[in-house]
Amino acid sequence: MEISLRKTFFLIALTLSCAAAAKPAPTAGDVAVKPTPTQAQTAVLAARFLTRFHYKPEALDAKMSQQIFDRYLDALDSDRLFLLQSDVDRFAASRDKLGDAIYDQDLTAPFAIFNLYVQRVAEHSRAERIGLKMGDQIRKVDGKDMTNIADLRKAASAKEKGLIIEINREGTDLKLEEKAAQTQPVK
Repeated sequence: MEISLRKTFFLIALTLSCAAAAKPAPTAGDVAVKPTPTQAQTAVLAARFLTRFHYKPEALDAKMSQQIFDRYLDALDSDRLFLLQSDVDRFAASRDKLGDAIYDQDLTAPFAIFNLYVQRVAEHSRAERIGLKMGDQIRKVDGKDMTNIADLRKAASAKEKGLIIEINREGTDLKLEEKAAQTQPVK
């Protein structure tokens, strides 16, 4: 029974994140997604409803906040492939204050965690390792002309690492070489 309420609060946080994820994923240079007033109001209404009308009401207190925080991190990065321990530590101060933040319509912490997660994923993407940027025009992959997206997908999937991409960036021809992936999982 207690687990049911915890799962519900967890799903609230996850739903808010999914709503943010529905927008195009920001890259390291893009503006991060921010909570809308509607999302903040929805979180308050859901919290009020669940803490008052659930068959086993539980307070959205520090203990519940900690559980929501931990499950949110697990939902985003269960294997800790992207978020660093220093990232988790950076948000630790809000770990037991999420309930208060929800009632204050302040979803800054969950959105900041989500934005950092998106940034970390982008940093580990193949395009990032190659050095591609928005607006780059891909001309060749490993010496082969690319005329359409199907050619690009085929060339990229044919080689797991070490692609050499020839591009045009703002009128300048460049040759980019894929770097090795680096991961720093949380242990």
